[in-house]
Amino acid sequence: MAKKETRNLLLGLSWSAGIGVVITLIAGAGAIPRWAVPVLGAIGFVSFSIVAVLHGWLRAPYWFGTPIRATLVLGAAAVLMFFLCWKAWPPVRRHILADAERTLFEEPLKKQTDDRYEIQLTCPSADEPTCVYAAQFITLFREAGWKVQNNQVQRVILGVPYSGIRLFSYVEKYPEPDAPADTGVWTKVSPSLVTVYRSFHAIGIEPDGGIRNDIKENVLTVYFGSEKADESEPTDMTKLYGQLSDAKRQYPNVKLP
Repeated sequence: MAKKETRNLLLGLSWSAGIGVVITLIAGAGAIPRWAVPVLGAIGFVSFSIVAVLHGWLRAPYWFGTPIRATLVLGAAAVLMFFLCWKAWPPVRRHILADAERTLFEEPLKKQTDDRYEIQLTCPSADEPTCVYAAQFITLFREAGWKVQNNQVQRVILGVPYSGIRLFSYVEKYPEPDAPADTGVWTKVSPSLVTVYRSFHAIGIEPDGGIRNDIKENVLTVYFGSEKADESEPTDMTKLYGQLSDAKRQYPNVKLP
């Protein structure tokens, strides 16, 4: 009797823990701290695994069927928890970078020692929280040995405001005003542009690109627009550098940015 009571108690606790994890991941999607998501996923998987063992779901009529059935049942539990953890994974939101993130951001910058462009940091003139967020990057660029224009974040007013972070490169002239919407211009993919992109990418931020002709050719503008719901959302620049990475692997002897 005692053994049966212990089994029933363990079964009840396991069911409660598993269902509790599922409810927590669904209800708290996007708000649960990142470190807690995999912990909850592991607890959920272990709980449902215990339930499967105690209910005898892993046993099959024939010995050779047991490994197959166990793989299917435990695999289903693993897939369920992975899916819930993926849905619950919080988006990248703006914050003051921790020491580990600062190190990750500066690492690509320190690796490029030649042909460094001057960095111009900008933010919307009427968006104080965004300008405060951008200000921390003055120190990060300078600590990595890069020059920041006037050692400040410059407030600007754009005719077309942008959200997220954009890296503006120099072009000689803009497309004609009456040109089709999908018309573009060629701009140089400089080592500095690639390096700065990699720095933001290293801390989970995906910046987008842009062009300007009112700056010098060796100036790279980092514009901090209003915050996006998820700063890690892939951009056109993400796709571009993904293609460059693929090209580097395919043609290792060809020099690419």
